[in-house]
Amino acid sequence: MPRPTTRAVTTKHFLAACILTVTATACGGGSTTTPECTDTPKNADLGDGLLCIDTGFRFTADDFKFANWAGLDNDTEELRIDTLVRMYGADDVCEDGIANPCTPLPNAAQTLEQWEESLMGGRCEGLAALALRYFLGVESVAATEPGAATTFDLTKERAALEDDINYWWATQYAHEVQEATEKSRRLEPVELVSSLVDGLKKRDGQTIGIYGPEHGHAVTPYAVTKVDDTYRIHIYDNNFPTEPKFIEVDTQSNTWKYDWAGMNPDGSFETWTGGKGDIELTPMSSRTGPFTSPFHASQKGTKGHAVVTLSAKTSGGPVPSLMITTKSGKVVGIHDGVRKNEVDGAKFVVGKGGLGMSMVHVYMPAGEEFAVHVVSATGETHEDKVRVRLAVHTNNGTHKHIESDHVLTGKDPEAPHADSMLRITDDHDVHFTHTEHADITVANQHGSHSFTVAAGHRLQSSHAHTGSQVTVIDEAGKETRSHELAAPTVAD
Repeated sequence: MPRPTTRAVTTKHFLAACILTVTATACGGGSTTTPECTDTPKNADLGDGLLCIDTGFRFTADDFKFANWAGLDNDTEELRIDTLVRMYGADDVCEDGIANPCTPLPNAAQTLEQWEESLMGGRCEGLAALALRYFLGVESVAATEPGAATTFDLTKERAALEDDINYWWATQYAHEVQEATEKSRRLEPVELVSSLVDGLKKRDGQTIGIYGPEHGHAVTPYAVTKVDDTYRIHIYDNNFPTEPKFIEVDTQSNTWKYDWAGMNPDGSFETWTGGKGDIELTPMSSRTGPFTSPFHASQKGTKGHAVVTLSAKTSGGPVPSLMITTKSGKVVGIHDGVRKNEVDGAKFVVGKGGLGMSMVHVYMPAGEEFAVHVVSATGETHEDKVRVRLAVHTNNGTHKHIESDHVLTGKDPEAPHADSMLRITDDHDVHFTHTEHADITVANQHGSHSFTVAAGHRLQSSHAHTGSQVTVIDEAGKETRSHELAAPTVAD
């Protein structure tokens, strides 16, 4: 079996991850009709059963000949600032809006560093989306590599291809893509199959995201068949070049199953199963930039959204995740090992970083104070501490990155809000209390400050369009230090 190559990360597991997003149809709703599956498949790769749709995607032609990989095999594979410029535009990413060369704004540089850490866990999202774009004729393989006639002809070490893979990988973090993904996760698996078949017929360019206990993975669907009461979604899994795979959807239990999600240490394959919320579609239309910038302030002032991002290098150890609790008791994120989203307008996105990497996003709308918890992805308690980076991005353009050590636990379902490491008010004051010291960097598009907060001290951050101020307060309530940042520029 093919294994991803890696220099920076080593593991015995297959890549069981790469952050993916997905939507249903262009309107975001599920199809109410049942796919017509009446023909016999002419493609032997599709096996027995009745054919619902076959797009004509074929292996050793439309797949990449190399597998998904982690780490960096060479310096050209790193995530470059050009990716952020391509997503958001030079005005929102570079000093003075100059793209060549681009000197990144401080908060853009922070984001690039955090995304690069996540990229080290695998590139499945980028491979799944780009292979589909080549197949649909949206991108040209000859333009990427002169002389190439098919996707399978492309050489992995070509810098232009690596940049494109990284770009389409990064689109999973765009606000518009995450909105599309969140809509599709509201579909039952059987509804999702119907939406997928509709999308394949219309050549909407959908990728699929599936989620296991700790990570996610992105794949490229190309056909659907039905065997008795089970739909088979036939996919190109970029962990397995040249090898057809399929996801099963049971119409009786309304659940899905994937038997090749990863490889266990004993050589057996790991099976993932799930239902609504654990499988998603991402249409290509949602990946059209430029995207909403996270680096400048919103005209809505401080009464706007906040994005909390967690990243960690786990190296085969316990995997951390996020749980957000509102003052009224609603939960977004991992709660006792189960994914939940009880807040209207909120989004919970698990990044795909299976090889010793983890990245999780929670988007919170305006209107209510919430608390942030770093928890175990499985709901189990782990005694070993995990070093995590927690980033809080608010719509005033100010980013706060907090690095600290955590013991991962489950949380009391009855009163989770009372036990948190971070609280954010609706005015985006940030209150931080933790039993370990933390290394903190606060930045907006004009500057940054880095400092250490001692165990038990509190970080209070307040923002206005006249500027931002970060204050550290000790256990006795005394201010120990204060930093000011220039006023953010309000975005158009």
